[in-house]
Amino acid sequence: MRSLRSLLFVPLAAALLLTAPPPDSVPPAFERAGGTPLLVGIHAPNRGFNEQDYARVAEGEFGTVKMMSYHPLESYARLRSELPELQFFVRLDIPWHELPAPEQLVAANAPRLRALVDAGYIPWVEIGNEPNLELHPQAERTYVAWFLEVLPLLRAAVPEARYGFPGLARDLRELDWLDSCAAAVRAADWLGVHTYWDDEREMLDPRRALKLIEFHNRFPDKPIVVTEAGNHSAGGPSRERGEQYARFVRTLARLPYVHAVHFFILSGTGEWRRFFFDQRMVESVRRAGADPLPPLAGWLGFQLPSRRVRLERGEAASIGPALPTQTPARPTPTPTPEPEAFYRRRLLVDPAPAGATLLAPAPGARWARLAPAASPAASSRSASAYTVTDASIQLALAAPQPGEPFAIQIAGADLFAASGPGGPASGARAGSAAGSTDRTGTALLWDGAAWRLQHYRQGLLTADAPLANVPTVAGDEWLRAEIALEPRSAAAWVWRRGEPQPAQPNAVFAPPEAAALDGATARALFLPAHPLADVVLEGATRYS
Repeated sequence: MRSLRSLLFVPLAAALLLTAPPPDSVPPAFERAGGTPLLVGIHAPNRGFNEQDYARVAEGEFGTVKMMSYHPLESYARLRSELPELQFFVRLDIPWHELPAPEQLVAANAPRLRALVDAGYIPWVEIGNEPNLELHPQAERTYVAWFLEVLPLLRAAVPEARYGFPGLARDLRELDWLDSCAAAVRAADWLGVHTYWDDEREMLDPRRALKLIEFHNRFPDKPIVVTEAGNHSAGGPSRERGEQYARFVRTLARLPYVHAVHFFILSGTGEWRRFFFDQRMVESVRRAGADPLPPLAGWLGFQLPSRRVRLERGEAASIGPALPTQTPARPTPTPTPEPEAFYRRRLLVDPAPAGATLLAPAPGARWARLAPAASPAASSRSASAYTVTDASIQLALAAPQPGEPFAIQIAGADLFAASGPGGPASGARAGSAAGSTDRTGTALLWDGAAWRLQHYRQGLLTADAPLANVPTVAGDEWLRAEIALEPRSAAAWVWRRGEPQPAQPNAVFAPPEAAALDGATARALFLPAHPLADVVLEGATRYS
């Protein structure tokens, strides 16, 4: 009997081996009832694309990429050159937790969206990002009013695009925010969701990563778009993450109201490194929305259909070893540039009590008292830190006294803490105290005799611009001051209180090229032991 079975197996195996596999006949995943196939994609880098990024998107055969609105048209064309059916979601370039004036927001973003539409791309646009990171009690009401102002202006400017309510940060009253923002969600074309987890149990928990089910229950007519997803635990092998992501895709593929999922993040700046996609993760997610083939089918040569096109130069090569990261070229800064246009922004919360003197925190004020130190070291600092991209600090201050230096700073740590009354103005490193590498930032310094606008990097003075035409005051007179930071320049104004602010700054400089990414690190506002009032922080990005 055993020999007979062996004789029967030989022709059967031969017939299977001689059977030509159908090249593109494998059905898509799960045949979602009444819905289109799930788009599986990736969040684009939070900088420009490099060659490795393009290769990984092509290798992953993604169906969608979530772009940032500052990515150029060339990146869209390059991505579609190998994935002609690729869909694009676009997050508007809005600094976190700021509410730019609606007209200014549309003026800045509508031309980019119009260019995309004219080039043949119909983007799904996310208006904002994680607004619930601001926990002020009035934040929801403020955000809804702002969103409902922005939405019709964008639709009037670029009606072809589809506009969505942004994903919310996890564990910060998402459902309360969703209820409070119901009018904005109903007005939007789709609902964004962020889904993060620490382990596979959380990934499949309807109260955690699958909370989007409850989002759907509350707004059943809105397509759900997962604009960010991923395992955000520290460490963990990429193989394990890739397997989780593939299982998450197969889970969402069964939910016809989920339109797309974007895993965070393809690559980018260093603070997001633990999320970066390597080749193993790309291979795990590729075609994860389709029923996996049995091992024997793969061995016999059957394949899932590919989204990629055969280019004239031939099939693109596999990713192979990691390619060197290419930093996008930046223009050479001029020694004394004009500051970029600086617009006033409405924040979700007043950063400081109006008219307060913030040398000691009042109940509820977001300020921390520092240990007493010699001027110009800070006496208090904001209890929150910020990744400063575009910011303005305005305040009123009593007349400065000769020989009594002080400074207003935006920095990772007190720039003058280890150096005493002159500050590290000589250009030497500021002491050897712990944390000197955090002494990166900008200061408006009264050195005891004159005003100076200074920039420090890791405790080293890298720019020192004296202020010109500052009015002289004495006695009980007060001044007003402003420091404005842009990505590639800084400026300072000092003028008499009660008078109009001068149109031109008293000092302006461009930080050195090495400081171009300083704004990606968390910095706080440091205030000196000097009479101050009416402190207003505008346009800063909330970090913690």
